[in-house]
Formats: sequence, structure tokens, C-alpha cells
Amino acid sequence: MFSLGSAQPQKSASVSFHGIVYADEVGKTTTDERGGFAFVQLHPGRYSLYAEKAGFLTETAAEITPGADIVVRFKRAATVSGRVIDMDGGALKDVIVEVTSRSYAYGRVTLVSAG
Repeated sequence: MFSLGSAQPQKSASVSFHGIVYADEVGKTTTDERGGFAFVQLHPGRYSLYAEKAGFLTETAAEITPGADIVVRFKRAATVSGRVIDMDGGALKDVIVEVTSRSYAYGRVTLVSAG
């Protein structure tokens, strides 16, 4: 398992497998010093993999089959900071700030809360 920015192995990342059909967690482990992990005795089938580590976005890989060699590239989580001011440059307090991302549904652009 590697981070996207540094391409260094990520130890102590949490990795879990979930069944595709019922979405139930079938196994969970932590990566070793080299970023490696293994799930043994998985039944044949299709699975989703979730990888989590503090400071990084949760990564997923869908349609994983047992025996596959998997590399997950983490992306660093972002921080947004700033000040909200009025037209005269005065600070405003108790203002709600929301981060959104664009999403496309039924051919239309919508904004979805990202945090």
C-alpha cells in the first residue's frame, strides 16, 4: 500500500474486505512495516476493499477477487481555511461555511456537501 504523494509504503493502515452482495465485512487487518497485508481463507466471490489511514482520504477498490495483487494509492486529505468578511472588510462571525463538490445526476450539475 503506497501514498500517492511520496510513493512510500504506509504501515498501520486499516484494510477491510466487504462482500459485494450483502456488503458485510468479511475481514479486517492492519498493514505491516512494508505496507503489505493479506487475507487468508477468503471464499470465492467478489469483494470491495476499503483502506483507511489518518491524514489520507479513504480509498476503495471494487470487484476484487481472491488472489489478486492489490495496490492502493492514498491521497492526502485536504484542509480548507480562511476568513469570511463583509463588503467593507470586516470579519463576520457565526457564519456557516460548506465545502461542496460537483456531481452529475441525470445530465445536470449539482453541488454535493463534501464535509
